[in-house]
Amino acid sequence: MSLLFTAAACFSERIKVNAITRETRDGRQLWIKRRRRSAGVTLACANRFFRLAGNPVQAITDLAAWQRWEVDCFLTLHDGHYEAFADGTRTVAAEELPGVSLGDHLARATLTPAMTAAAARELRRCHAAAWGASGDRWSHGDSHAGNFLYDGAADRARLIDFEVRHEAAL
Repeated sequence: MSLLFTAAACFSERIKVNAITRETRDGRQLWIKRRRRSAGVTLACANRFFRLAGNPVQAITDLAAWQRWEVDCFLTLHDGHYEAFADGTRTVAAEELPGVSLGDHLARATLTPAMTAAAARELRRCHAAAWGASGDRWSHGDSHAGNFLYDGAADRARLIDFEVRHEAAL
């Protein structure tokens, strides 16, 4: 079983579309998300799978569109209190938000009803907001436990990771 788990972990690492690192710049903690050169093929396959499965989401394959979407979502949803920006042609940098991922809490068996209630409030807040000049509604597309950070001091959850979105028609 251990060998199978190791093989699965190696395969999973190979198909990741981004390399993520943490850096300090000008005294600020940033998460750097760099799109791997092999990502285009992986994302195209993922989008094909989503269509075949009837899942109305899409991974953003165009680099410039992905950077704009990541940055716009981050800045809009986090009230402009935190910075995010395109950093070159394959990279997005985002200021570190307070909190610990709900996925980490789930893995450590420390997830509480208050944390899940905070995530529900955040989803409701984000999905109720009008988006852009069109006034359309916004949707995350990949809102699993690992994409929420919970800040216990503020009793607030925040969404992160915006490279998958629902199809525009929704």
